[in-house]
Amino acid sequence: MSIHVWGSDDGHEYLRFDVFADEPHYHYVHKPGAGGDVVNNVIDFDAVASGEMLPWVLDCLRKRLPEMLRAAGGESVAAAVEPDLVARAADDVARLAEAVRGS
Repeated sequence: MSIHVWGSDDGHEYLRFDVFADEPHYHYVHKPGAGGDVVNNVIDFDAVASGEMLPWVLDCLRKRLPEMLRAAGGESVAAAVEPDLVARAADDVARLAEAVRGS
């Protein structure tokens, strides 16, 4: 499963969480300045230190999303984050992931 975080106004993908059985990782997809190239910073997920990735991702979305968006150059997107809406979306992702696991 991959979870993508896009800016609704600019259509830029800022974050992607690749919750894979093998080699789980996540991305900060830095928004470039005018005429610049996108920088895709891939970060290996350490399951030994952080546990299962999906709960970690959902916790990041609920508690750290604005900070993570800013780290990827998404200041205006971070400022527009609605925590209650994000929490509901994270709950939906958790339910969908559980349904997929159960099938």
